[in-house]
Amino acid sequence: MGSIPGSNAIDQVLNHVPALTSGGDRPMKRTSLFDGLAADILGQGSYLRFRAHGNSMAPFIRNGDIVLVEPKKASELRMGDIVFYRRAGGRHVTHRLVSKSGNDGSLVLTTRGDNLRHLDAPVFPEQVLGRIIRIEGQGRGLWIGGIAGWALNRLLLYASSGGGYTQGAFRRGLTKLWWLVVRRRR
Repeated sequence: MGSIPGSNAIDQVLNHVPALTSGGDRPMKRTSLFDGLAADILGQGSYLRFRAHGNSMAPFIRNGDIVLVEPKKASELRMGDIVFYRRAGGRHVTHRLVSKSGNDGSLVLTTRGDNLRHLDAPVFPEQVLGRIIRIEGQGRGLWIGGIAGWALNRLLLYASSGGGYTQGAFRRGLTKLWWLVVRRRR
């Protein structure tokens, strides 16, 4: 994971990664079918691509953006990564990793949506399915799987700490700047 592949390589991979849809552009409803497919696809070491719902990660991930999930174990995640996991009630969540505590035997993750003030319930290793490495929205794609993406995720983690107006304005400004830089590079 040391270097970021060129955009052509990423586009070739994405052309072979099907999005989970129910036909046309309509996203699949959250059902046991999605639960089973997501767990099976990521469990086999394949990538999962789906349309995000909700605004808890806005403005970084917006409602309707397409995200690409790389299979990862909880022990492999780094602070600031955007984690894809399944809550105890069955709902899938895509939130930023705020902290890790314990060792591999008793590891507990804490996550939070960038646009939320409260922390999520504790996340245990068996709930983790992977981490987000690419976001597609507003006619462009953002690769966050490499070192530059790690640095951005880390900055956004610290910018979202506290959740006050200043932190929110800084986070929104940083996200807009990042999307502008990405647009110029393509």
